[in-house]
Amino acid sequence: FLPEYQYEGRSVIEQELLLDEAGEAAIIAFLAENYQSDKRYYRYDFFFDNCSTRTRDVFEKVLKERLKYRFPESESLPTFRDMIDPFIGHDSWLDFGIDILLGAPTDWTADERGQMFLPAFLSSNLAYGVVDETRPLLSPPVTFLEPALGNGTGAMVKPAWVFWLLLPFFALMWAYLPKIRQVLILDAV
Repeated sequence: FLPEYQYEGRSVIEQELLLDEAGEAAIIAFLAENYQSDKRYYRYDFFFDNCSTRTRDVFEKVLKERLKYRFPESESLPTFRDMIDPFIGHDSWLDFGIDILLGAPTDWTADERGQMFLPAFLSSNLAYGVVDETRPLLSPPVTFLEPALGNGTGAMVKPAWVFWLLLPFFALMWAYLPKIRQVLILDAV
């Protein structure tokens, strides 16, 4: 899969779990149990229940009080939007889509645990995990492929331009067409 990830501008980073045999066996048993058809599917939530948060949750559910996080003190925490923006680059349509589709939670503050909804932060923040007070949860990362974050120039036509061009059309439509025709036109658009 390395050539495919390279083509897509994605990264590949390896981190080894530094668990004892009991911890490894417990993780394997948990994953086998959750592979059962009645537990295999879940209601996806972009920020709070996705593939990254599920990975974090496996460690927390299996290791329970054995796992502690030793996050450094920080003066301020980012919002979910702050965390997503570097991955968007200059793609104004993608930024607009995220604003519309993800809504208000995008501007909520993400604590260190909540930041793990993004794979990059899952990796970096799990690195602060310590098992049984002394053993790190993860080995240092080994990078096989560097990411190519979006640094393109973005779309030539910006969302704001499109909506400003459509505004007079909708204003005229609202002023001169009957309500039922307005609804039909809006549905078609």
